Amino acid sequence: MKIRYALTMIMLAGMGTFATAQDGEKLFRSNCASCHSIGKGKVVGPDLKGINDIRDEKWLISWIKSSQKLIKEGDTLAKRVYAENGNVPMPDAFISEAEIKTVLSYIKTKSDEPATVAVNNPQTTPAPVTPGVSMPMIKFSFTEYLLAGMIVFLL
Repeated sequence: MKIRYALTMIMLAGMGTFATAQDGEKLFRSNCASCHSIGKGKVVGPDLKGINDIRDEKWLISWIKSSQKLIKEGDTLAKRVYAENGNVPMPDAFISEAEIKTVLSYIKTKSDEPATVAVNNPQTTPAPVTPGVSMPMIKFSFTEYLLAGMIVFLL
């Protein structure tokens, strides 16, 4: 019985780690992606690929919370970033510092991924499609598989 409890706690702890990465992606998509990309070039604001390597986390958190506050306080870097981006103000973030750290972690993870390049190769042909037959692809996350396995294990 103690082993089952210990394994359940280990699985739940692992699920928390994956949920954090997924939360960072959700937060990025809902709060940042309309103005920023990660490795796809400038949108309204700068491309954020590698931002964790060129800016201090404490400064990034302050900037994300309120870029205009930093500028008004006279932060030299904040003024420069603001000017480099056409003096377009970044809206203040209405998420917690912990959530900002989650987004920064997601940006770091995406920044560290190798770039994918689409190659136009005329020698490759797509798989034939059978008319009238459609097979939906159902993809499950690791967390969903883990949860299903835990339920089966506990039963």
